[in-house]
Parts: sequence; structure tokens; C-alpha cells
Amino acid sequence: VAANLRDELAKLSMPIQVFYACGTDHAKKCSLYRGMANGIGVVVVPREGDRIGAEHLTKKVYVAEPALGEIASFSSTKVRDAMEKADEEYLNKALSSGVAQFLLHPPEASLKAFSDDFQKLRVTSATSAATSSSLSAPVKAVPRQIYISLSSLMAMFDAKGESLIHSLPENALFFFGSKRSWVFPDTAQEHQESRSNNVKYTMAKYQPLRDLIATKELRGEVCWLKPAGFKYNGTLYHGDPGAFHRASQWLQTLDDPMTGKKYEPLLLDPAWWTESFKTGTAKYTSASKIIIKNYENGAHDYAPVQELLYQSNPTLDIVFRK
Repeated sequence: VAANLRDELAKLSMPIQVFYACGTDHAKKCSLYRGMANGIGVVVVPREGDRIGAEHLTKKVYVAEPALGEIASFSSTKVRDAMEKADEEYLNKALSSGVAQFLLHPPEASLKAFSDDFQKLRVTSATSAATSSSLSAPVKAVPRQIYISLSSLMAMFDAKGESLIHSLPENALFFFGSKRSWVFPDTAQEHQESRSNNVKYTMAKYQPLRDLIATKELRGEVCWLKPAGFKYNGTLYHGDPGAFHRASQWLQTLDDPMTGKKYEPLLLDPAWWTESFKTGTAKYTSASKIIIKNYENGAHDYAPVQELLYQSNPTLDIVFRK
């Protein structure tokens, strides 16, 4: 499984280290204290009182602090039992809410891609597990949130810490004006460019946020406005002219829970903004010329971006905290 995950991430050109996590018994039985092949790391997670082997940092073998309290009671056996019963409450505690939702309510694309695996779990449709659960109830559709600023998101993380990660809706979208390499730099040059734009992007304290972004990338829920290789000069209206056309295509692949359809394309025809746009309906800015200038330049001025998203798809819940 770890090797398959590593290979899939490699296809996406995502420089993410894969670790295999297991308990002490499994680590000893499979000789995992010696490490795994092909650069895959190992994290042994003991329970209190377990006899543990030594770490081998050069082989990427690490031993976590012993699990205490309720966490120590979680087990794969109980997770399997909860899957049998579609016990969503237990799965949300034992796993992350994102994993629990993926197992019980997989997107149609994932259901098709991993049909054999979901059949073993007896999940045959995106709603079958929820239907069989005694906890299930009609869910009122709510607008999908879209966070338009990574700097704003980091400020929210400063205020709330990791509780922010758990409070974000599972289907939230990220629409960032930055380059991906600023957040996930690989080369020395990319590290330097990242620091010159925002030293916080690669700070260790924001690793939980970067992990969330990487997870959402795998689900197609992140849009980076500035493409790879783009040389940013640091001015507000400097961007890639094709950026918003790509963003529009990305948006049209996503489900709008309010309509049951895909989102509408962005309104990128200047004639609409000069002739059809009713300034009285504006929510963030009525300056049509600035809106046009912003998207034609591939820039990321907040108010014009918000107004463009709002007028194109009023059902989006646009989140930006100054």
C-alpha cells in the first residue's frame, strides 16, 4: 500500500515522504525496525507498556511517543467492526473525519476507481453506507466554502491552532494566488523564492496546514493561480494572463451542493462586466474595470477576485479574513 501511494504521488510530481505506520507487534513480526525498501519510512506507534525497538534515523525508522488514554483503545479490528455497522461516530473519532467520510461516503469517481476495495467494505454507492446507518438523517445542503488567501488561512491558524484544521468543512476549496512551489519547495532555488515571498510558507508550525493542502490537492480541491515556472515580480497586478481561464476550468470540475450540478464557468468576458453587470448587486466591489484588469492580468487582488467568484457562482461561500 505504501509503495502504491508513493508511486501515485510521484505521478503527480508531489515531493511527499511516505511513511508506513504500525504497532510494535507488527513492526517486530515484519522486521520493520530494519527499515523498508525504496525510501519508504516507518513510524512505530506503541501503546503504553509495549517493548519497543530502536530508531534508525538513517533508514527513516522512527518510534512515536506511546499512545495514551482513549487513543490507545483504537484498533484496526474496531475500525473494521465500525465499518460493518456504518458507525460514523466511532470512525470520526478513531480516524480523521476526512478518512471516515471517504470510507462511508466516497465520491463517485473514487468509488469507480477503487470499486474492488469498496465492494469488500460493502459500500456500493456514495450513499449506501449512510443509508444503513442508524445515525443517518437528511442533510440540508450548505454552500461550499472557498478560501481565497493562504496568508489569511495561516493567520486563522495562528489564532486557532490545529483546531482550525478540524473545523474546516470537508469539501472546502482552496483558491490561492501563490505558486505551489512557494509552499512545497523542492530545489534550493525554490526555497529561496519561497522565503522571498513569505517566510511563513515553509515554517514548521504550519506543517498541519500544508498536510491538509496536500490532501486536498489529491482530491482536486486546490487551485494555484500562479503556474510553475512563473517569475513573479512582486507587484499586485503581475500574474499569468491564462490563470483565470485555468481556474474557470478547475471550478467546472467541482460539485455545487446547492444546485447538484458542477459550478458555472467564471465570467471572463469583459463585455459582461461593462454592459450586463449591475453594480447594485455587487457584494465586494463594483469597480468593473478593476475586476477586468485583475483577471486579465492573472492577478490576485482580493476584492476583484471575490466579486468575480460571487457573480459567477453566487452559491459559493467565499472566506477571507483580513
